[in-house]
Amino acid sequence: MNADEIARFLARRFDAIVASFAADEPPLLTKESLAPWVELEERERQRQRERLASAFSAARAAARELRSKQAREMLEAIAALEEELLGRDGSPRAYLVEALRLYLRQHAAPPLADALAALNDEIQAYQQSERWERETWRKH
Repeated sequence: MNADEIARFLARRFDAIVASFAADEPPLLTKESLAPWVELEERERQRQRERLASAFSAARAAARELRSKQAREMLEAIAALEEELLGRDGSPRAYLVEALRLYLRQHAAPPLADALAALNDEIQAYQQSERWERETWRKH
């Protein structure tokens, strides 16, 4: 379950509890009363996705300045990371996102380093806004 589902479930439960105390009282939480907050959250998510897409675009432009083989490898890694974050219906696979970020950091040449740092900042902000983080890896 994700945090949004839990919040909606709790809101429905609280609404049902309050509504059961007085039959003539309207519910506290209605779709109409929550609509502005839902719209605000959607707009913020869209702005975050646009900032992330812009950071990917800047990273691609910086990668094109590298030697052809290195540029191709960096562009492929950037495209895979972008697909994982923005192209999937479900939550991104955290292990894959972390692996691609690590690969890009380790192989970044100077023209690409600043763009990748900005991209990493946007990815971290996106992780927080979408409420998914890398799980702690345990040794077995």
